[in-house]
Amino acid sequence: MNENSSQTLIEVRNLKKYFPVKNKGTLFAVDDISFTIRKGETLGLVGESGCGKSTVGNVLLRLLSASGGEIIYQGTDILSLNKAAQREYCKKMQIVFQDPYSSLNPKKTVRSILSESFSIHKLAKGDELVECMRKISEMTGITEDMWSKYPHELDGGKRQVVGIARALSLSPGFIVCDEPVSALDVSIQAKIINLLIDLQQKMELSYLFISHDLSVVRHISNRIAVMYLGKIVEMTETDKIFESPKHPYTVALLSAVLSVDIQKKAERIVLEGDVPSPINPKPGCRFAPRCWMVQEKCRQELPKLYEAEPGHFVACHYYNETASRLLNVHRKALYANKKTEN
Repeated sequence: MNENSSQTLIEVRNLKKYFPVKNKGTLFAVDDISFTIRKGETLGLVGESGCGKSTVGNVLLRLLSASGGEIIYQGTDILSLNKAAQREYCKKMQIVFQDPYSSLNPKKTVRSILSESFSIHKLAKGDELVECMRKISEMTGITEDMWSKYPHELDGGKRQVVGIARALSLSPGFIVCDEPVSALDVSIQAKIINLLIDLQQKMELSYLFISHDLSVVRHISNRIAVMYLGKIVEMTETDKIFESPKHPYTVALLSAVLSVDIQKKAERIVLEGDVPSPINPKPGCRFAPRCWMVQEKCRQELPKLYEAEPGHFVACHYYNETASRLLNVHRKALYANKKTEN
């Protein structure tokens, strides 16, 4: 991870993705969010299932069309480009999917999977193609004897490595990692995360790392954005999220992170009530129905994401009270993993 890089690679401005729901209204999957990702940086995107994390990644790569906003890649708004120009940007922006089995064609060998991108974009053929495949294989740890195998002949970890190698075949600058380790065993997760970090350092890649697992996101991310029902509610550097969270939802998420210290009894914050529907959401804060600090203003006025302190953005009317009341109460729980690691 390149923490010193300050060059902005991607700037997302007021991105929206809405889905019409027959006879019900509109589902606000991604509702007016903004963020940047610097060159060589990893931005972790976390939140509960259904909050819109994967939709953000799919819209960035144009797998889904945007309902509004801008996606600025190296100074160019890719949403304003025609299909031919957008196709060229596909080479620069790739994705690693969650399920390495369903994302790979079961009827194609690893050789065919790795060579497909080169053939589609007419980048290499013959001996040159084989050499390109060999370089990608060496970088990701794929042995040439794997080239003749089909996805079902590989274990989950190796299948995901093939998915990563496929994403790297066009030498992209940006990769969306859509929960790339959630379907893998813990021991394999560590290998895949370390591989992604190693590749990032070698190729100066930028990642949007989507996950619901905060412990995984903490290991790989420079900054973390927390999503709730289509909105980013908090965003800052990784250490600040864990050491000084300001949004009640973030505090609740952190209280659920398991500690490796079995002697420590961390206090868990259990959110009460049901998650509101993202279809035609009510006015006010999306988290208000489940927040233990809710006030009348929260039910009436949607808080804006603003810079509470340098580099730390939060969308909460009462973030100061959140920090003072909750951080001290749960400080031991929030520091449990860090203290044990040290």
